Amino acid sequence: MNWEAIGAVGETVGALAVLVTLVYLSIQIRQNTKSVQAAAVDSANSQVSRIREVIFSDAGVANMYRRGNEDPAGLGQDDTIRYRLLVHNVMLALSNSITQASVAGLSENRSNFELSTLSRVLESAGGRWFWDTYRHEFEDSFQAIVDDLYAGIYDEEPRK
Repeated sequence: MNWEAIGAVGETVGALAVLVTLVYLSIQIRQNTKSVQAAAVDSANSQVSRIREVIFSDAGVANMYRRGNEDPAGLGQDDTIRYRLLVHNVMLALSNSITQASVAGLSENRSNFELSTLSRVLESAGGRWFWDTYRHEFEDSFQAIVDDLYAGIYDEEPRK
């Protein structure tokens, strides 16, 4: 066997090794993508679940949340702060969930779940009060999403 034949065999083996490595990496990337998507869904669900648990596990918080949704101006000073922080946490969780759905490449249906929850928040007097007062505390991209929903609910032009 001459050196040229040995070189050719070496190149062939090297090319096959590169091909096998690329296939392996492709499989690993797909599996990692699925793991990232699953973690994003789990994280978003956990955030919203924790907020819901706070509301349903404490009758006082549930009462304050209901009253705040109906008439935020009727809340006392301390309950106004509690209500604002609770709704803020809800909005942050929804913002995070929408962002994760986009970044992780989740289906559009995932974002639609969050948009329906956002609509319910905005349809309450307290949600409207909160968004009118505190919208500037959220990222521009989330403001645009919420403003479009808000405009549809209240038949207004989207904010700019």
